[in-house]
Amino acid sequence: WAETSTIGKLSFARSTASDADIKKRSNTLFREAIEQYSGQYRNAEKAIEKAVSERNDAQKKAISAERQNSHLVSRNAELESKIITADDALSRIDAALAENVMNLHEEASESGLETDYQKLSGACLAVVDISKVQKLELALLQVSSVVKDVSRRVPEMFKKTFSWAIEKVYRHHSMASPGPEGP
Repeated sequence: WAETSTIGKLSFARSTASDADIKKRSNTLFREAIEQYSGQYRNAEKAIEKAVSERNDAQKKAISAERQNSHLVSRNAELESKIITADDALSRIDAALAENVMNLHEEASESGLETDYQKLSGACLAVVDISKVQKLELALLQVSSVVKDVSRRVPEMFKKTFSWAIEKVYRHHSMASPGPEGP
């Protein structure tokens, strides 16, 4: 039975094993377990060191990013302040140009002189040219009003001095009053 049965073989092996064999086998298994756990411990230590190093690097990068962000926030505030200052200056320029066109329009209307209408036309054309680059609301409204007034009130003077605006006014009037063909 001890030679043919598995249970018998195990029982026979246990009964025939000496204390020295058991101790030797135990010591071998113990050393193997210690080596295995030592390897796992060394790997765990390396993983911890790597994680700590990565955390430290991430903290350094975060601190650097915070400093850079703080600098950018400060720079953004400076630029916003400059934009506000520039917008204020542009508003003052817009108002000054509008007032200049209005004054020149009054002078030309009162004098009726071609030279005064030429000055007015030049100022209006300058506003139109500037408005292609910078947003001028007041001055453009004033120019539009002047062009309409001069073209309606003194058409001959308008033809002489506002040649740059004639096609624009002609297109505006032909679109506003459609003929039999439409606009």
